[in-house]
Amino acid sequence: MSFLKTLTIIFIGILIIGGILGIYLGKFQEAKKLKVATQTTKEEVKEEVKEEVKKPQEQIGEAVNVEKAAKELFCEWSKDPTHCQQFLETLFHNPLSSDLVISDEKLKEYFGKNLDQLSLGEISRGKFDKYSNSEVVLISLRGGEALHFNSYVIIIKKENGKWKASYQNIGYCEEFFNEPRRLIQNEPPFFIGKSRPIGGTCVPMEWHMRLYRLENGEFKSIWDTIYFVDGELEYGSRKVEKLNTKVNFKDIDNDGDFEIIKQGTHRVCKGGCHECEKIIKEENFYQIFKWKPQKQTFVEASKETFKEIGASAVWKPPSLKEWLEDWHRCKEINCVLGIMKEYGASEDAITFSKFLFGKTLEKGFLGQFQEMGRVDLGRVTFPDRVNTNDVYYLINGFPCLVSTELDLETKEEITKSLKKDPLYLKAKERYPNIEIWQFSPQFIKKETLASEKKRFIFEYRLVNGCRTCNTEYSARINFDFDSNGAFLDVGLIQIDQLSK
Repeated sequence: MSFLKTLTIIFIGILIIGGILGIYLGKFQEAKKLKVATQTTKEEVKEEVKEEVKKPQEQIGEAVNVEKAAKELFCEWSKDPTHCQQFLETLFHNPLSSDLVISDEKLKEYFGKNLDQLSLGEISRGKFDKYSNSEVVLISLRGGEALHFNSYVIIIKKENGKWKASYQNIGYCEEFFNEPRRLIQNEPPFFIGKSRPIGGTCVPMEWHMRLYRLENGEFKSIWDTIYFVDGELEYGSRKVEKLNTKVNFKDIDNDGDFEIIKQGTHRVCKGGCHECEKIIKEENFYQIFKWKPQKQTFVEASKETFKEIGASAVWKPPSLKEWLEDWHRCKEINCVLGIMKEYGASEDAITFSKFLFGKTLEKGFLGQFQEMGRVDLGRVTFPDRVNTNDVYYLINGFPCLVSTELDLETKEEITKSLKKDPLYLKAKERYPNIEIWQFSPQFIKKETLASEKKRFIFEYRLVNGCRTCNTEYSARINFDFDSNGAFLDVGLIQIDQLSK
């Protein structure tokens, strides 16, 4: 091969390699430009996102449909419907100032002026939400008769340093009480709602009571019961149903959690509209509802869930004086329980004394027990008292312990009844300071009344102004329980005059 041909081949090779390199270099430059462009786009997106985050007022209240809210809150009934809707737009789409939110007076003025068609109710503050630790302000509102007595709650919650408002329509003819009730340990508070629908002529009325809880900024009903019924079962059936109940909250078993107690009378009659002409069926009932964490609601409990007190809880201290001296030295209940165990008390006796202290804040023990049916009789000793050391208790009903020592309110009611008795007025002529001695009564007997009610009768001394100032008079007092063991009331039966 000649030298000229060799140079030609080398030159052509160089051109080919240069072309290939040029192609790759061009693609590299395009890729670089694309990468830069992509990075620029991402940065621009980030800037846009940052810009949106800087405007929380655009997010606050965006879930609230203002047009729907204006209808539900009856803006058309306002003195100025247009202003009402504009107010709701501002309320739900803009943060509220801290200066406004922290003042009850300013909130009342703010909502009272701008929602004049509704009545302003209570204002509550606290950490109420089950799933949030944020501060919450609750403002209850209610419509009048023309607005079907609807209830609403304005919920103001602090999020990301801003106060934002929402609302909830609780319901037709519903009265909502936003006073928080701490019923269960380690659970947020509950709120009560009562529905009282208005019935017309012969229209059956059914009233509900509900327990609500705030969850993620919304009230949810977690327990519902019918507490009042009045009217025909079916129109024209000539059968009228009547239900009257009371619903209370009590810590029956002294575990720190409240139970719901529902008791009352259910009656079915022959009649018309709301008139009961002849009773077909009538029953008294007593229900207990306990909190079930697994179900997150209150569930009706059987009576067996409450351990009954029996003869095994009685403690007979030894005749030695040492136990009493040791007892008096104790300042705390755990010390007393240790003394009882040291001197032979059973586990049930120790458990009773601990339970008793939780109820009365007094150190005592069960000295006597008499089984008497659904409700039993016990005699409790309080060694630290100067006098009136022994007290009769009615045991195992609802509540579990009912003392026969009359509190001041009961004593006043009994005294009112005494003053109506001619024998008391006669006794007062001789004993101007005569009064009932509310301690240390004597047990007389137990009776069964109509509807299987149980009556325990005790005799109380009437004294002339002091514990030792005896008279020849006494008063018989009844403690009544229904057939299920629910404590009903205390009352005066009669005054007795002892023969001399």
